[in-house]
Amino acid sequence: MDGSIAMDERIKSLYIFNPNLGQKEGTEFEKILYYYPPGEEEHVQSRNIGLACALIGFTSQFSPDAPCELMQTRNAVHVFHHCEGGLHGGCDDVWMVATVLKVAPSEAAAAAEKAGKKGKQAAAAAPEGSEVHMDADVPGVRETLRLAWDTCRFFAQPTEQLLRGALGEGLTEWPSPRKPGWSPAPNEAWQLLRDRLGVFVPRYFSAMNLRRPDVLAPLQGMHFLPVDKQSYLRIQLMVNALEMRCPGIAATVFMYNGNIIYSGMDQAATRVLYTFLVDHVAGGAAGGEGAAAAAGGAAVANASADDPFSILGVGCEAVLRTVHVGEGGEAHKLLAVQEEPATLVFLLHADAELPDDFRRTLQTMLAPELQLLSATVGSKAHRNATDQEFRFVYFNRMNLAVKVSAGATARLSKEFMRHLCSMHREFNSASEVREICVKTHADHWIIGRRAGEREFFVLLDQKQFSLADANAEVERLSSAFFSNIFMGA
Repeated sequence: MDGSIAMDERIKSLYIFNPNLGQKEGTEFEKILYYYPPGEEEHVQSRNIGLACALIGFTSQFSPDAPCELMQTRNAVHVFHHCEGGLHGGCDDVWMVATVLKVAPSEAAAAAEKAGKKGKQAAAAAPEGSEVHMDADVPGVRETLRLAWDTCRFFAQPTEQLLRGALGEGLTEWPSPRKPGWSPAPNEAWQLLRDRLGVFVPRYFSAMNLRRPDVLAPLQGMHFLPVDKQSYLRIQLMVNALEMRCPGIAATVFMYNGNIIYSGMDQAATRVLYTFLVDHVAGGAAGGEGAAAAAGGAAVANASADDPFSILGVGCEAVLRTVHVGEGGEAHKLLAVQEEPATLVFLLHADAELPDDFRRTLQTMLAPELQLLSATVGSKAHRNATDQEFRFVYFNRMNLAVKVSAGATARLSKEFMRHLCSMHREFNSASEVREICVKTHADHWIIGRRAGEREFFVLLDQKQFSLADANAEVERLSSAFFSNIFMGA
């Protein structure tokens, strides 16, 4: 485990474990597959894992199919994610828990110093409203845990496949701990998973920034780049020509400046790959319209087939690596090519081979398309400059597309995010709800609307607005930017 890589200071601990390991007295430490911080004393690690196992076991009596998901204490929130395996136990039963502080240590220390307090009084000097702010972070933390594990499965095999490889293919069915004669897989098999998690998890979570409000995580969305019909058809024609030249290509993803234009992968795989490329391979670029290129500057001349964090290769230097797609973890090959400002990702069948001149052909075909896209993006940038006065977030549940206005990109408050998450949950749970209006303590209006599978959230900071004025402003915004999409209540 790499202790030199630091995570966000609000992540007090992060641990991955199998509750069915270490059943005998004195072997409890075997449950742990990964633990952060790595320097924590063993008895503290075992105590935290034991508490998590107890909470899972207790809550499963009341909700067998959805045990503990969240535990909140005075100073922290414990977010649970059941990574994989049977909810009722099994060899491959894996859980992940993140303990997130409600107030960052640096914020608490600064508040304590300002108030002239020391020592234990620092916790009492936490910024006002910090507990409320945490509400906006929880959906993002939970989604980050889910994506982290899905990404690990994508590059390092599902746990069941990993254990089968270590134990041999003779095992056809995973036994249950509740059946007679059950015994866990040898610790050597689990050590393979510990080694991989020890390398992957610290680097993945080092890009997590809880200070930056992120709409993509709670909405589970992606940024798309809308282009005109001619540009889209030209890109699709190029993709089809490449796939005909190499019949082993199963799917292609085309990204431009951190935005998806075309994807032939299923949504789950696209979401995992998109988030990994934008937030982790590219050093934490936020993506989205007007942001830095998600893959710009991240590609390397010596891309590695072993290190997923260096999968992007410049042109002919791109290399193939094995990935695992879908619930069953079917093996494929992945080729990620960076031709700034575009990124192309090819998913190939496991037995496919690329033609020798494929990479050079790709460079030749891509050049004219990038010229055309540059002109298209330039015209869009001019239009985006006109939406600075608006602060809105648009989400399409069908394709997971998220659009954030230029006026909101750098000014999304945690209060707005808290209400957005609450409205999004309400729209999910109550299909009859079409519009929600909230007036904040600062006399701002936050209005959420739903039309079919589309959601629309607007922040209006004009304090003198009545509800009628706010609705009129939302109608004006809808007609200006979504005239071809019905956004009525």
